[in-house]
Amino acid sequence: KTLRVRPEDLRYLVLMPPKDVRDRLHDTAYLQQRYPHAWAYIQWGEERGYHKRSTCASRQRWWDLGIWEPADFIMLRFRHERNWTPIIDIPLLPVGDIMFVGVWNNDIDNQIGSSVVNTTLFVFATELLGRKNLGEGLLTTYGPEIVEFFLPNPAAFTDEQRERLLNAFEQMASREVKSIFEELGLPKPSRDYSNIRPEEVSLERVLPDRRALDAVVFEVLGLSESEQLEVYRAVVELVKSRLVKAQSVG
Repeated sequence: KTLRVRPEDLRYLVLMPPKDVRDRLHDTAYLQQRYPHAWAYIQWGEERGYHKRSTCASRQRWWDLGIWEPADFIMLRFRHERNWTPIIDIPLLPVGDIMFVGVWNNDIDNQIGSSVVNTTLFVFATELLGRKNLGEGLLTTYGPEIVEFFLPNPAAFTDEQRERLLNAFEQMASREVKSIFEELGLPKPSRDYSNIRPEEVSLERVLPDRRALDAVVFEVLGLSESEQLEVYRAVVELVKSRLVKAQSVG
């Protein structure tokens, strides 16, 4: 729901056992004493025959998804009207098949990277490079597209720009992400998107926290206000065209 992943928003949870659970699975007394809830979960599942189901039975331990490395962000595989990159800065291991997970390498400042991938410039990149061949107008991004996404060099940010960028991200991080049209100051789209008019986008109408985030990156790139406005309008046009085209094909 938000730029920063929050545990209270997660609908499903899976068991990610500590290493000593795997190592001492035979020691039921230890497990019952040290991890009573995990032990109770395993017993509960076996009472219902989960360990005999095809997917679970093929694992060494039916309840164990293996060791997963923590991630810094989630790169969504499918995007519709909303376009953002969920950030993980709590002990959380994402599991699923509708996303890719990533870790910032040593050359990327984690906080700058997490902020930049939630700017409108990054939305522009996904719209240009993503695949538009799925139903319902979904934009698809797989590995080949993701490696082509461009980001400003974090070294190009001054200390003052970095502080402004991170402050703007914090302002946005806890609120619900809206459609990109609403993020850029346009109304909630109608069924046929006829009320979405790119020419009505203005710098003043962009949501203040998004505008503050974008402004820093635009400044680093040296874009004039007229060029910034063109980026905003191009994003609206690209997203609208993708969604309207899907309706005409349907």
